[in-house]
Amino acid sequence: MTYIHYGSDHFDPALFVPVRNGGLEYGFRPKPADGMGLWASREGDPNGWEVWCRGARFHLDALNQSYRITRTSKRI
Repeated sequence: MTYIHYGSDHFDPALFVPVRNGGLEYGFRPKPADGMGLWASREGDPNGWEVWCRGARFHLDALNQSYRITRTSKRI
């Protein structure tokens, strides 16, 4: 399965810090604190980030840079 990340054209591990889960403030599962993490959508998803951004006219300039991530394992 292939995912796409928008906002940069390559993955740079130096930009990341270890994930720290937030509390259960969302009521059903912990979510990374402060919105930190690598956010991506399935490539071609009709409900994905690119479609939402275009519909909402949100950060359209960020869609000009992206890179793909291919998941080769069923483990996340």
